[in-house]
Amino acid sequence: MQYKISKVCPREWKGRNPVPPQRIQPLMQKIPSNSSNNNQEKFTICAHTFYRIVLPLFRSMGITTLFTPHEKTGTIRNGIRMVNTMFISKNLTPPAPCKTILYSFVGCDLTHSVRKKILKLPKHKDCCLIRRTSYNYPTGKVKKAVHAGYLKIIAQSRFGLCPAGHNPFSYRLHELLAAGAIPIVISDKLHLPVGVDWNKCIIRIPEAQIHKIDKIVRSIPRETEEKMRQRCLEVTQLIKEDAAYFIRYHYGEVPKFQFSI
Repeated sequence: MQYKISKVCPREWKGRNPVPPQRIQPLMQKIPSNSSNNNQEKFTICAHTFYRIVLPLFRSMGITTLFTPHEKTGTIRNGIRMVNTMFISKNLTPPAPCKTILYSFVGCDLTHSVRKKILKLPKHKDCCLIRRTSYNYPTGKVKKAVHAGYLKIIAQSRFGLCPAGHNPFSYRLHELLAAGAIPIVISDKLHLPVGVDWNKCIIRIPEAQIHKIDKIVRSIPRETEEKMRQRCLEVTQLIKEDAAYFIRYHYGEVPKFQFSI
């Protein structure tokens, strides 16, 4: 299958207001499909929160499959099949040589209620829980400095809390993987893309059991932790070398990724 990835991002999508269809229509024409034959499958990718408002337009263009991190694979909306993929962040940092923080969370608590609960957890000297009044997006001089602080913390963390936000999925997962901060996913509705044995490199804790985080993390043997961290870095390298891996795996073009350990 031949395809290419293009970025189409209306200015309004960077805010929280839905975009009028007449504003999107010209932009949608820029999205490539994998075939000019209407009898063959055509797909595109949309990671934006408001992806559902453009589904009718996708359908009118002949799109049959949408890759998005917000849906479970197999879900049908507006006649389009959803396939789960993941957010890929461009703001990454490698692991610090010495990880002095057991686990951390630096983020805004204005989205999902589980974040408020995380920030109310008992404080420990070897952990770092910081509430931000804005998101970690590095826009503007001040926010870039704040984001740099966030990256420094996760680089120094052995584990990183990855709760739900506006959506079940978050860029934070990729950022934690790259930093070697083993992700502790706290998002009950999150679906991860197939192609990676995620249970070998992340920890999932139900939202109703966040009070057990400290006990669970401290009970993990150091040898198991180091293996999981190595796998986090291997997934990061996989995505770096092939950003379309999950799409290509879905279409059977590549074998399932295997960890080295």
